[in-house]
Amino acid sequence: MRAMPHALKPDSSSVIRIAIAFAALKHKSRGQSIASYILDLQSHFPLVCIGTEEESRSLEAGAELSIVVSERATEKWRAHALELEKQLEGLKAQRDAEQEDWCAFLHSQHPPHASLVDAYTSLKGALSSYGGDKCAYASRLTDAITRAFEVLHAFLFSNQRAAPSPVLPGPPTQTRRGNPDTPHISMASPLLMYILQTALPMLLRTHENPKRSGHQARAESDTHANIDKAINHLIDCVLLPSLRSFVPLCNTRLAPLLATKKVGVRDKGKGKEFDKAKTSNFSPLQLTDTRTDILTLLGMSLAALDALPPHPYSNGCIATGVKEHLGLETIRELEALYTLSPQPKSQTLLRPEGRSSEAASTESEKRAQRLQNLAGTREDRIRALAVKDAAWYLCSVVNLCIPQTGAMEAANGKVMSESSVLLVKALVDGVGRLLRMAANVGNDVGQGEGGGRDGNGVVEQGKKTYAVDARIYSDLAKLRASQVH
Repeated sequence: MRAMPHALKPDSSSVIRIAIAFAALKHKSRGQSIASYILDLQSHFPLVCIGTEEESRSLEAGAELSIVVSERATEKWRAHALELEKQLEGLKAQRDAEQEDWCAFLHSQHPPHASLVDAYTSLKGALSSYGGDKCAYASRLTDAITRAFEVLHAFLFSNQRAAPSPVLPGPPTQTRRGNPDTPHISMASPLLMYILQTALPMLLRTHENPKRSGHQARAESDTHANIDKAINHLIDCVLLPSLRSFVPLCNTRLAPLLATKKVGVRDKGKGKEFDKAKTSNFSPLQLTDTRTDILTLLGMSLAALDALPPHPYSNGCIATGVKEHLGLETIRELEALYTLSPQPKSQTLLRPEGRSSEAASTESEKRAQRLQNLAGTREDRIRALAVKDAAWYLCSVVNLCIPQTGAMEAANGKVMSESSVLLVKALVDGVGRLLRMAANVGNDVGQGEGGGRDGNGVVEQGKKTYAVDARIYSDLAKLRASQVH
């Protein structure tokens, strides 16, 4: 065996260092890299670089130089490590922001379907999550109730997009989001009743009245915040969109009447293709009437609110404020309905006639001319019918909002509260404005027809209104007859 060359033989200091390295190797963790292990060794055993011979002569000077070099190397590595950590944190923040933007973009392009089952499960879990802390329990229950109302709004009004109807321009409200249909209403009503009959009473019971309880209750602002948040979501997500859907639904209901005008009498008897095209305009989807379902849903909601316990601080009925809000919004819808609806052409065609023209024409000719001017075009008659149809449903909502005096006397032993009296006064004022508007239109038409000094203008206006109604319902009868055949 050859002897090891003298040049490869390590000196005593190197042997000591190698021994120390092998001894410390057993303390290296399995997941630590070799580079990291070397850095740890260098931090514990710094390498002293001797610059000149004068510095190496003194051990003290060498020790001081070793300390200085070690501190400088440590600071250098520490600054570099901190800089790398800052860069890493910046990259992580940038990645999180880009991921949030991407998720928001995907959510906007493909919104998740509103799940009634998930909303019911979340609400039921919040109801059964009481752990002794009423404040936390009320907050969780309020959040679950508001999320359920948002899901109901998305399920009822955001599934379909309402197309502009050629019958009547709607009021400037949020009615263009979508119109609910009967299957969606039947599926959403159980969840709505569960919220109003189970979740809201539980939320009210979690807030004790400080006058009745022996211990100090939480702040009154927290109570109002939770209850008002839930009630506001009920109004904004369910009640007001349901109210504002009557006008678009009435327009959509009567829209096929305008399409039938394009088919003239000359097209009769053209065979099966004509019959197929004629019946396609009256598909069951277009003629499905959901207005009564929406009116029933509003009535059930208000009845459930009447059964709620009183407010824990004001001891007032929560349904009173909701009915006031809904009733005033209904009056605004009625005013917008008659303000924005186009005036029939009969008002512009009517001209005051002199006595000479009246004497020249016979009574039958005058009557025929008046009926023709009042009837107007087919579009005018359908618009008038759409206005009447929508007004009937809106007035039905007003009837639901007006408090019943007998019921309030039986409940409270006194007459209607001050807020209910103010509501009735506001409703009466709104209806009075509508009646004055209609009376002014009738007087203008009566004067244009040459209403005499004996007051025959009002009588003639009633006859004309009856004639217009007869022609409108004649069109409806023809529509139903075409569906049967």
